Amino acid sequence: MNRRDLLRTGISLALAGAPTLAGAGAHVRPGKAPPVPPPGPDPLIIEDVEIFWLHDGTKMGAAFPRLFVRVMTQQGVVGEAYTFFWHSWDKVPALIQEGITPLLKGMDAMQVERCWQRAWLVLDREFAGGVGNSVMPQFTRALAAVDAAVWDAVGKALNAPCYKLWGAFSNQLPVVTFDQRYRHPGPRYDPARFARRMAKLVDMGFAGVKLKPGRRPYTPAQDAEWVRGAREAVGPDFLLQADANTRWSVAEAVEFGRGVQDINLRWLEEPCRTRRDIAAVRAATGLPICAGQSELEPEGARYLMTEKAVDICNYDPGYACGPTAWRKVYGLAQAFRVEMAVHQQPQVAGHLMAATPDGVKHGIEVYMRDMDPFFYEMIENQGPIANGIYTLPEGPGFGFVYDQKLVKKYRHNV
Repeated sequence: MNRRDLLRTGISLALAGAPTLAGAGAHVRPGKAPPVPPPGPDPLIIEDVEIFWLHDGTKMGAAFPRLFVRVMTQQGVVGEAYTFFWHSWDKVPALIQEGITPLLKGMDAMQVERCWQRAWLVLDREFAGGVGNSVMPQFTRALAAVDAAVWDAVGKALNAPCYKLWGAFSNQLPVVTFDQRYRHPGPRYDPARFARRMAKLVDMGFAGVKLKPGRRPYTPAQDAEWVRGAREAVGPDFLLQADANTRWSVAEAVEFGRGVQDINLRWLEEPCRTRRDIAAVRAATGLPICAGQSELEPEGARYLMTEKAVDICNYDPGYACGPTAWRKVYGLAQAFRVEMAVHQQPQVAGHLMAATPDGVKHGIEVYMRDMDPFFYEMIENQGPIANGIYTLPEGPGFGFVYDQKLVKKYRHNV
């Protein structure tokens, strides 16, 4: 049963706390929603949600804008979080301003699960209007951004970092870097020059790198040779990942996989497009396989596990429904003996991974400074990256103190 079916069978009534619809199978009509349920003890009442974009005017900033969200409460606590987008963000502001915000006003932010479930009524109305499928990818991003800010508010109200609310395994995590430059260098490929570039990453304090094979005209065999060169340059303990971004057929992925069998590849990520094909590559190569970033909600991650397609699930908390959803997938992964990672979004991923034993193994993904200046420069108390390790700030919520001058400089109102 999918989420839409659950809502239709009446779970929305229980979550809202009041039986206001005609019956257990009634559909929430557009423009209608159950009344706000009563708050719990020591409530943190949501008063409003503010959103704006951040970008620096460069190609990177324009292509990957950051959505900054503030959840204001009657108690004076302000939850803040940002997430960045790769594509499809035109409907996100309206989904938050006209959909999620009216539903959450008056809600108790301390009841995070209740807030998260209530926000799904927005999507239910979109399906009732016949546009739910087209809106779904943007809704999951919108919910993710708001959910992160709600968690920040809760952490601040309780004076506790989010990673401690979620489990507190370790506040120190390995850092893997990557960006669009880590593809096959092309016809002018110089192995010696490439090796020096890889070795420099170790000197810069990173614990690993994600390479991007699978770009034509280079064959899987050529990519395998290139990745083997990276391993020779960085040594046996550097976390070396290969992410094909679903560009290969099963045969191509297997050819690459067999070419890197003996180099201690941390994982091969999204070698093919479908779950079934990914599972076939996993069975044929025996390599650790990672996928999950393309899923929109926890149900998709479940199928990766039931179809035996993954060893590591890198569900994205900024793309797919927020930290609340990621934590649900983490619980599911434990039942299937699948490890967890996080796709990008280090400003949220750090706390999620720090709450799990998988965090000290897989760490977080961080762009180079010029590709993500906000993570490095906008956060005044940013934790250090040294000797391969990122240390989380210990403030409440996500713990970040934002440089308001930079926020003002890069702010673009919705």
